[in-house]
Amino acid sequence: RTIRQSAFGRCNVTSITMGRGIESIGREALSGCRCESLVVGFDTPNFSAATTSRSNWFYGLEAEEIVIGEGVRSIGNLAFSAMASLRSVTLSEGVEHIGVGAFAESHNLEHVTLGAGIERLSKHIFYNCTSLAEVVIPASVTTIEEYALQGCCALRSVTMGAAVSYIGDYALQGCCALEALHIAATTPPALGGSY
Repeated sequence: RTIRQSAFGRCNVTSITMGRGIESIGREALSGCRCESLVVGFDTPNFSAATTSRSNWFYGLEAEEIVIGEGVRSIGNLAFSAMASLRSVTLSEGVEHIGVGAFAESHNLEHVTLGAGIERLSKHIFYNCTSLAEVVIPASVTTIEEYALQGCCALRSVTMGAAVSYIGDYALQGCCALEALHIAATTPPALGGSY
């Protein structure tokens, strides 16, 4: 029911799966842990407890792949930020909120699959993810907040659904490799003041 503080600190494993029955996760529970895959599944707590402090559940975790299952509704601020080995993120349709900077500064992140439950891309969500080449924003997203994709210098293609009505300041600043921006909205989205 409980994963204690630093419980898996500095371990080397192939995969970590968190499933049914977990009620609480201690700070830095996976600090320094190295694994190929982290699967957070069904009926696990919201990640909103992993708040703005980098002293959160996953601080120091090195995983190549993160899969977030249907039971998770919220991912907290900076929850998976600055993960040097992270290459792939898959979020289920159950995820409705992703906090500020949740995946920021994960320089080797190449592939992201966002679920259809998300309504906004938060500030700095993929800030400085310098290996990210393509982002498909689900049709459910209405707002792309400030700095959301800033500094994604390998980003070549962004596809936005028909519901996008606002793109915040500097959302695509520094995306110097951008070749294609597809916006399905029939009415162009409002832009932040810096455009």
